[in-house]
Amino acid sequence: MDRDNFTLEDLLDEDEIIQECKALNSRLINFLSGKPQVEQLVRYIVEEGPEDAEKKRTFK
Repeated sequence: MDRDNFTLEDLLDEDEIIQECKALNSRLINFLSGKPQVEQLVRYIVEEGPEDAEKKRTFK
């Protein structure tokens, strides 16, 4: 989150995202609790990934 321009996918690629959430990183929590990010996270959970998606994306 050091950059001003990042996406949800950029954050999900970070290895330390879970630890940062557990540490209650307020900037991260505020970003993740925004409506567009919550909607996208829910879509990731309930929708199947496309067959041609990278294994990494499907796993996450």
